Amino acid sequence: MNRMAIGPYPSFSWSYSRNSSFNGCLREYYYNYYGYHFGWSKNADPEIQRIYRLKKLNSLYMVFGNAVQELTFHAFNYWSREGRLPTIDQLESFLRKELNKAVADSRNKAAFIRTPKKVLMLHESYYNEELPIDTIKTRINCCTLNFLRSKSVQEIINNTEKIELVEVDNPKEFSEPITFKGEQLFAIPDLLYKKGDKWIVVDWKTGKEDDDHVQQIYLYVLYVHYRYGIDVENIEARIEYLLYGTNKDVDVYEEEVEWMEKKMSESINSMKNYLEDPVDNKPKHMESFQASPSSFKCKTCNFREVCVESIV
Repeated sequence: MNRMAIGPYPSFSWSYSRNSSFNGCLREYYYNYYGYHFGWSKNADPEIQRIYRLKKLNSLYMVFGNAVQELTFHAFNYWSREGRLPTIDQLESFLRKELNKAVADSRNKAAFIRTPKKVLMLHESYYNEELPIDTIKTRINCCTLNFLRSKSVQEIINNTEKIELVEVDNPKEFSEPITFKGEQLFAIPDLLYKKGDKWIVVDWKTGKEDDDHVQQIYLYVLYVHYRYGIDVENIEARIEYLLYGTNKDVDVYEEEVEWMEKKMSESINSMKNYLEDPVDNKPKHMESFQASPSSFKCKTCNFREVCVESIV
């Protein structure tokens, strides 16, 4: 794949996480999508280098969620090769290995500062906070067991109808965006498979249920509609809550998808109101991105070290 030359400003693309950042705290949004640019260069301003490092921080919960997503990718590859899924012991071993490596890497703060792109650093370790080790240990067993028992997995491995795996997302691989009204859109489903004439979109969740999850899965429906040209009535959507072993089948209607398209257009327009030059995606001055400090948001924000508005 040919990469485009890096311009003076980052390219614009829309995603659910970007929208959440924009609506949560504009200062954090600025740091995360603009202030870091070229911070990977040794010739960059030291403050920009620091913002880039902070952008690379991951919480242990995020690492766990990504590891579970990667686990599903490897599990389905194993099923395609061997005709069966890995055992729960194999799945738990994979997760423990990934999490232990993350914790071990995070002990070397000096190495992270030197090469933040190559060394994983946990937000909790960087800011000298307690890691939620016991909570994560409990989730390892729950999520692996409930993955094997999930409606989606059981439907794939036991269904008498022809099942075709179309996409299984791997967070360690680059995902191609789709084009929405001239803009790049990142909305890759965790799992996409065909059952007969139906296309099934699945989103794995490793935390608590949230009303926003329904909006998020509508984006995945849009992805399938735009990427593969599938009519909305032929798409089914499901959220699998692996922590609890429950699932939610989400009704997909044309009206909801159109509503989601409208919300995305409004979000893109709002983001572009903070640009000095929309063509180059050049942002206005940082001070135009007003901070929204709160004890919870600031505590979990990667950029509190550089944000003068932080109250933590």
